[in-house]
Amino acid sequence: MGTLNDAMSVIMNSSSTSMEQGDDKAIDELYTTILDAAFNKLEANQASKRKMKDVLETIICAMEPMTLRALASVVGLDGSEQVDKLLMPLRSVVNVARETGLVTTLHASFPDFMLSSSRSVDFYCQPQRRHATMAEACLRLIDGAPSSFNICALPSSYLLDSEVEDLDMRVSESIPGDLIYACRHWSAHLDHSEYRIELAKLVGRFLSSRLLLWMEIINLTKHMRHGTSIIQTAEKWCGVSDSLPISLAF
Repeated sequence: MGTLNDAMSVIMNSSSTSMEQGDDKAIDELYTTILDAAFNKLEANQASKRKMKDVLETIICAMEPMTLRALASVVGLDGSEQVDKLLMPLRSVVNVARETGLVTTLHASFPDFMLSSSRSVDFYCQPQRRHATMAEACLRLIDGAPSSFNICALPSSYLLDSEVEDLDMRVSESIPGDLIYACRHWSAHLDHSEYRIELAKLVGRFLSSRLLLWMEIINLTKHMRHGTSIIQTAEKWCGVSDSLPISLAF
């Protein structure tokens, strides 16, 4: 196959369609080699291996690219430096944008590989399980927000958003990217997840104590147009069980 860099160049210069039409065996061998090398660098540290896999699966299942800081919050790590350190051995398959800090996979073929149990084998990312974990993380981030209302400390509820001169600055200072991601995508992760009683309880707690805060955040971050579909998606997921602590029919 040549060097690792040569192999990666072939992948980067190939379209997803052409690779779908070809033989996946060489690509699978390449990705398996990269992952084996990355995880072996952690030696016998099983905790670090688990954290690395958590970060990698979160990148793959994210609804949009996240920053290192947002990844740390969603996965439950100490901070962006820890995530960056865990990703260092994975730079052949993962990219951290220098200007924005957003983390993405380098090629669409890598998520395809990771989401196929027959191809990735020991490295398989079980999507329903990971989405459930991410939904729980998003709901906990919202639940743990320091404010229950008026998160940006606006001077008056009677003012229109357009009438608050420093609104953008207030939003950027008061609503971190991880919380924005959580408010925007918690129900999308819910929609792709397996059913968990604990997850249903988190949805119930969200509806009983954090709904107004969530509405405020998606309005301030200009995502209110998605509000109805977000709740409808959650309602559909909760329909799989009668054990939801609070009705979604409001």
